[in-house]
Amino acid sequence: MSSRDQTIQAMRKQIDQLRNERNMKRMPISVTTAEILKYTQDNAREDVLLTGFPNDKMNPYRPKSSFQCNLI
Repeated sequence: MSSRDQTIQAMRKQIDQLRNERNMKRMPISVTTAEILKYTQDNAREDVLLTGFPNDKMNPYRPKSSFQCNLI
């Protein structure tokens, strides 16, 4: 395939992508943000970043051990 054919094929692919994006259903930002706020408020009790972990063993970010080995 020549360079010209590759360029034409790439342009056709880009045009198809732009057509697909043009036909997508759009939502106003105000509606989208309201939905996100509602979702986060509804699920806040289950979010461990907001409520914390029930115990230290469930926390994947806790220090693994207090033992440190120092080489002299």
